[in-house]
Amino acid sequence: MEIYNNLDLDIGSVKGFNNIKQFFIENKDIFMDKNKTITFDIETKDLNMRGNKLLGFGIGFSITKSRYLITRDLNLEQLKIIFKAFNNFKCNVVLHNSYFDISQLNYMLDMKIRWTYCTYIMAHCLHTDILLRAEDKDKGNSLSLKELCRTYYNELYGYEDELEKVKLSIIKEKGITKNKFTYDMFYDEILIPYGNYDVLVTYALFNGFIKEIKENVKNGWEKLPYLLNLKHKVTNIYINAKVNGIRVDRNKVFELNIQWNEILEKNYNEIVGTEEVKKTEDLLYMREYRKILNKRQKDYDDKLDSRLEKIRLGKYTKERLLKDKERISQLTPKMLENIENKSKFNLKSPNHKATLFIDIMGLKPIKYNDPNKKTGERTPKTDKEFMGKYSYIPLVDKIREYALYIKGVDGFLGVNDENKEKGLWNLTSEDYPFNHPNSNLQGTITHRVAQNSVNLQQLPSRGSLSVLKKCIIPLQDNHRIVALDYSSCELYILGALSKEPNLINAIKDGLDLHSNMAYGVWGDTTEITKEKYEEIKTYLKQSEMGVHVRGMTLADLDIPLEKKLSVIKDLMGNMRYNAKSINFGLPYGIGAKGLAENMKVKTKEAEKLLEVYMEKNQKIKEFMDNNKDFLCKNSYVEGTHGQRLYMNKSKGINWRELKDWKYNDKKEILEELRKSTNYIIQSENAMVIYEALIRFDKKIKELGWENDVFILTTIYDACYLSVSDKISDNDIKKVLTEVFEVWYTKDVKFRVDIESGKNFKELQPIE
Repeated sequence: MEIYNNLDLDIGSVKGFNNIKQFFIENKDIFMDKNKTITFDIETKDLNMRGNKLLGFGIGFSITKSRYLITRDLNLEQLKIIFKAFNNFKCNVVLHNSYFDISQLNYMLDMKIRWTYCTYIMAHCLHTDILLRAEDKDKGNSLSLKELCRTYYNELYGYEDELEKVKLSIIKEKGITKNKFTYDMFYDEILIPYGNYDVLVTYALFNGFIKEIKENVKNGWEKLPYLLNLKHKVTNIYINAKVNGIRVDRNKVFELNIQWNEILEKNYNEIVGTEEVKKTEDLLYMREYRKILNKRQKDYDDKLDSRLEKIRLGKYTKERLLKDKERISQLTPKMLENIENKSKFNLKSPNHKATLFIDIMGLKPIKYNDPNKKTGERTPKTDKEFMGKYSYIPLVDKIREYALYIKGVDGFLGVNDENKEKGLWNLTSEDYPFNHPNSNLQGTITHRVAQNSVNLQQLPSRGSLSVLKKCIIPLQDNHRIVALDYSSCELYILGALSKEPNLINAIKDGLDLHSNMAYGVWGDTTEITKEKYEEIKTYLKQSEMGVHVRGMTLADLDIPLEKKLSVIKDLMGNMRYNAKSINFGLPYGIGAKGLAENMKVKTKEAEKLLEVYMEKNQKIKEFMDNNKDFLCKNSYVEGTHGQRLYMNKSKGINWRELKDWKYNDKKEILEELRKSTNYIIQSENAMVIYEALIRFDKKIKELGWENDVFILTTIYDACYLSVSDKISDNDIKKVLTEVFEVWYTKDVKFRVDIESGKNFKELQPIE
């Protein structure tokens, strides 16, 4: 690239199997020196696992010297020979996004490729705040190689621009869409500089990060090396899971596709045939008509608005409008056709649904979308929450159901869209029923895994679409699914870190934490005897309901215990749900407004509930307050595993007086204060799971189970395995319990629920 000709760079390419072997020999002194470091990056046809092709790979020797090795013409055996030699290297091998490169190579070559460090992991641990800014939709805030280049190798910033221009020209020349473009359409001459610059920038990043790590450790970030090591180790586990993939029951997917499309067709015909939808189409037609004539007929808006009520009453129609020859004469047949098409009711259009619900049916909006950047207009939301509120209206409920199954068909199944890569059906075949979801360990500020491609995290656990989980089956016919789920992991962490006795004692006693909290907040413990308390404990262990009922306590019910439990269950109402909303909301920094929305109560009532909760759980309040104090003093919060999140809006702020002060950044400050506890709890949750996965992976190898037990994926606090029938339920439960049920602190030990079954849905507890 001509723009970098002024830089003193030693870059080039190597082509041909024999030349690559010779290249390895010539640089043997570097490759076989454990004190040396090289950077490494591959270029592939596309991002898919199956059917992908290695086009070449770059090796960087410094920030100015590199070579791009061209492999697009090499066969599989030649590639295996090259990478067997690569695996014998003694030097440090550094990549940016090792998860992608290594998983692709492991799958293509059916062998594990050696690597040492990942600058993507290092960037995420050191600069999580970049992702935080990206959440605020600031441009250029990401941990990509391209964006990090800005800071660590500014001379090369923008090196991808020329490649993007060539890409667009190829797309135009071939007459294809962007999603049809693959990197093998580039000539090697185009990829050579790009492949070299990638590894040069990676080298600059690595040098910069190593320096930062040393400085940070020296300045008190003592646990940073542990965090980095943990993230590097667990990445290999997720790489193996991606290579193994998930096995899809294609017959079940196809069956659901037929079934759900029949429901959709039936619902569609019933919906579009209603009088309300016909009125909506008339109104939409008038609005499209107005857009064209608005400049010449300024009074048209007023006339249209005056007819709205007539449309609702069915006294004014599109047909009547069409009789107005004076207006129609100003439109061409093509204009009329466009108006007709745009006004045909579209069940996927938020604008059309808003017109139906708000303008025609007269329903009140709950929330509004962000203002349009051009017009400043705020349109009402017609989302899941809105339709849930008005689901008692048959038409709304029918459209809600339609939206649900559309999501199932288009979002999860993918049978009807060959170009879509996110559905369970896509990228599978009769002879290869496997999909390979992506798990990004650097995709969130809290270190929790973010999934894309086939997003298993989004598969519904309840409701009509939960049957989707039946489509995920064991890797082999003689295997079964074993699922492990941490019980209230975030609450265990909150109890341990806050040292709140109410929560810790409930954990020790094995109580249902939500029911226990409901009683703790709303119950009157002064009326409870020791004997009655034992009854309460028994109930809490058995029931998912709470125990306090409209000012009454368990002691007020002078009836046998079995009847007492039944009565309480009937009278309890939503007390446990309210407690659950608070329990789950606290780690996310929920406020009174958010709690009120969740509980469907007024904000003042939610404020009172939070007040009572904090009053009865003083240690939790102290923990949250201390986190805010620490943030305002240091501009960061830190978990027990060394994970940090830097936030600078709160620096030097007295947050206790914030309500009375007029800060320009008050909204941003409040958000940072919320994250001060949210980040610690959620990131600790991620670390706990990562440590457990590493212990379990080690245990599998110790027992010689590598070919019988496979980690498929993690979904939030759950881990899914494919386990051979050779291993009994008792044996796998014993190992999982040993590895996962560990002491987090001296007071809190984690508990897991373990289930087994033939797919992700049909699971039964292992007794």
